[in-house]
Amino acid sequence: MQDYLYVSFFLGHERGDEARRLLADSNLLTDVALDQLGSMHTGVRLRLPAEDPRLEPLLERLRERGVKPLTRVDRVHTKSELDAADWLVLRIATAGLYGGVDYGQVYDFGHACRTCGAGAVPVAPLLAELGAMGQKDIDHLVYEARLIVTARVATGLTGLTGFEIQPVKTRRRPPDARFGWLKVAGYLPKLDSSTTGYSAIDVCPTCGRSGHYRDLHAPEAPVYASFPSDACDFNHTFEYFGDWRQICHPSQARLVGGGAGIVVSQRARKTLEALGVRRLVWVAVACRPTSASPDAPDVGA
Repeated sequence: MQDYLYVSFFLGHERGDEARRLLADSNLLTDVALDQLGSMHTGVRLRLPAEDPRLEPLLERLRERGVKPLTRVDRVHTKSELDAADWLVLRIATAGLYGGVDYGQVYDFGHACRTCGAGAVPVAPLLAELGAMGQKDIDHLVYEARLIVTARVATGLTGLTGFEIQPVKTRRRPPDARFGWLKVAGYLPKLDSSTTGYSAIDVCPTCGRSGHYRDLHAPEAPVYASFPSDACDFNHTFEYFGDWRQICHPSQARLVGGGAGIVVSQRARKTLEALGVRRLVWVAVACRPTSASPDAPDVGA
């Protein structure tokens, strides 16, 4: 695996020459993408191995100028590392679709947290802006991270466990048979405290599930101290991500917690890749199997 540091900064529209000198002084001018060389007045973007010794001098020079760059740590796994992982975080590398709570979706709150709404489940059909699917085989809702797949992919996933395919529709039309909502059912236990790459901000005081975010300044390395031996091919994380206090639609009477992450088996990964599904990001999960499977969290109390 390799950790990379992404750095983006902007000195000003009239300071392209200064940006060049700064990069030259840090011995980084040749590492800037060629399409930026003629337009550094619009900003500079770099992505280098995190241990590259030239990065700290660059960041120090930016601090001296009072410039606060945008930085992000990206962990990239090799194919062999991903192949060796029993479990992986599945993320969709798209901007996502509006839908669900954005459009006044009806929910079942029977097992939802009374404070943040984590655990609320849309009542099918799921509402989604299907016109934005284009040629994609898979996408997700922006806020809730619900997965939407084409009928071809839904058929190809037959035999995998932990989900059912439910209808999905736009706000003003009947369910579209070309697509389906991949409704994941079960939840995993909490991530272990040794996990990195996530932060907890304004966590729900009742259930502790909502209020989690990706920490862009640490490598993403999810760890489970105890992983259910009977986990399915598709699973929700215990943690919900995003601003759980967000109101997305005027008709929204209750909060829904944000969006849970998705952890899948190696079998699910290989099936999706064999189907030629693109725009998938995989993160290897470290875990220790256990003979006992904890019950899915009930946070409705």
